[in-house]
Amino acid sequence: MVLIVHFNGWFVGGMPEKFAGFSVFNIGQTLIEAISCTCVNCFLVITGWYGLRFKWKHIWTIWSIIVWIYVPFYLIESFYKADFSIVGLAYKFFAIGQESYYVQCYLMLLFLSPILNAFIQKYGRKILPYTLSFWLIEFVLDWALKNKCLGFAYGYQLTHFVFMYILGQTACLYKDEISKNLNYIKCLGIYIAGAIIISITYLILPADKAFAYTNPFNIIMSFALFFVFERMTFHNPLINWISSSTLAVYILHCTPL
Repeated sequence: MVLIVHFNGWFVGGMPEKFAGFSVFNIGQTLIEAISCTCVNCFLVITGWYGLRFKWKHIWTIWSIIVWIYVPFYLIESFYKADFSIVGLAYKFFAIGQESYYVQCYLMLLFLSPILNAFIQKYGRKILPYTLSFWLIEFVLDWALKNKCLGFAYGYQLTHFVFMYILGQTACLYKDEISKNLNYIKCLGIYIAGAIIISITYLILPADKAFAYTNPFNIIMSFALFFVFERMTFHNPLINWISSSTLAVYILHCTPL
């Protein structure tokens, strides 16, 4: 879904800031963006639901993936442009410091996870009012009023990652109630309805707000999509093989060369 969002935007010339008119292309681009813009939120729901456990091995794994992409690409680019420097190569070996917001925010969430887990384990379901208040603050100050002081940035900052993690953990505390009241059809219906609402929102609001990760419909859709797959059992090893490659694919397709 991340690949689809980027392909639907970058590759076809960018997502217009305002809806560009009722053509087949514009409607198609809008629907594709609305269906897939829940990608990062859905990943954060998965992360929150199952929980993070801080291990240095995780840091090493992420760093290794980035280095094994950035360093060879830097060498190829240096050869092509005849512009090589030891400092530039060292910077590529450091890797994490130059990566886009996603890896940096995820790593910081990993560092914060022991504190967040301890808080949730101590208070259990008592954190529900706190979590809903957090959601209200993000909705009003970031999505509705675009307040820049708290660092939500439409979901592209650590604050949103922390919020989604807490929201996922809170939902997990109510998994029995959720399982009783939501089936596949309801979850798919919520997901499709959310995509339609986001598409309609784009007719009125600019693209960065309509498709924002802090858009409440985007967040609801991410849970609906997750609940569809959370109840499924997969035995095909190909699925795990594909999932283990997704971070590398993301970094590859975000690399300019």
